[in-house]
Amino acid sequence: MFLLQLIRRRPKVSSSERGALLIEALVVSLLLTIAVLGTVQLINHSTQQRNRASQRNQLNSAIDADLARIENMASRLTCCSGSCTLGIPNRITPGSTSPCATNNPRDDRYFFPQLDDSSTADIVEPTAIDTICNQNPDGIISNAVLAEFNALTVDPDITAAGGARQSIVRLSAINNQQGNQNILMVTYIDINAASAAVRVARVVPPMARFCP
Repeated sequence: MFLLQLIRRRPKVSSSERGALLIEALVVSLLLTIAVLGTVQLINHSTQQRNRASQRNQLNSAIDADLARIENMASRLTCCSGSCTLGIPNRITPGSTSPCATNNPRDDRYFFPQLDDSSTADIVEPTAIDTICNQNPDGIISNAVLAEFNALTVDPDITAAGGARQSIVRLSAINNQQGNQNILMVTYIDINAASAAVRVARVVPPMARFCP
C-alpha cells in the first residue's frame, strides 16, 4: 500500500525531458564508441610502427651484408697487366717486379706494376693503367667488370625484408666529374615505402687509389 502511494506520488516526466535524456544517452554512447575506436586504431598504429621498425632493421642488416660482398669483390679489381679484371691477374711472377707480381690484394703489386714487363712489347703497363684510369665514361670499371658486379646475387634477406638493390652504376653516371668513373654507386630501396631509397653507398675499389 505504501509502495503504491510512492509510485503515485512520483513526479511525471515530460516529453521534452524524456527526449533530452535520450539525447544524452545517445551522446554518451557515441563518445564511448569514438573512444573505443580511437584506442583500437592507436593500438593498431603502434603495432604497425613496431613491425615496420623491425622490418627496417632487418633490411639495414641485410644491406650491410650485401655491401660487404660488393666491397670484397671490388677489392679484387686489378689493372696491373694493363687491362682491368676481377680476380687473380694474369702473368703472376712471385717475387718479381713485373706486372701482376702477386695474387695478394694486400700487396700493392697486385694493383699496379712496379716496372714495365718487357715481354709485352705492345703495351707499357704503367702508362696503360694511367690511360685507363682517365678514360671516361669507363675508367677502370669496364662494361664487362660492371656487368660482373651486377651479376652478384642480391642478399636474399634484402628481398625478405621488402627491399631491393638497384643496378650498380659508376658514380659518373650521376655526378660526371673526373675520377667518378672509377667509383661504384650502389642504391638500395624499400619497396614497402613507395620504393624510397634506403641507402646510397659509394664503393671505392682499392685499385682506384692507384689512379693519378
